[in-house]
Amino acid sequence: MEKRVQQEPQPIVACAVYNTNKKLYEGKKGFIEIIMNLFNIEDRSSFSLNLTFSQLGVDSLAGIEIQNRIEREFGVNFTIQELRSMTLGEIETRIEKERKNL
Repeated sequence: MEKRVQQEPQPIVACAVYNTNKKLYEGKKGFIEIIMNLFNIEDRSSFSLNLTFSQLGVDSLAGIEIQNRIEREFGVNFTIQELRSMTLGEIETRIEKERKNL
């Protein structure tokens, strides 16, 4: 027996909520600490801030997850192209700069 997807008479609507409250971000881990956790790196000196996610071998799916994590944790938006081309140090600098402007 074949099941078919039924077309809904009403459109499906999605929304996103952004919280720009500075206190949301206080006391949380910094960008580099989050990246270290994602890559299971214990020693910060074991990788260079001059590397890009492309050089670290991050694929597009992982890039989207990192993009979402940065937006959720810090309220800063990056395009996938920016994340793949900017160094970790450049990303960290931009996050800190934009967090100060909140």
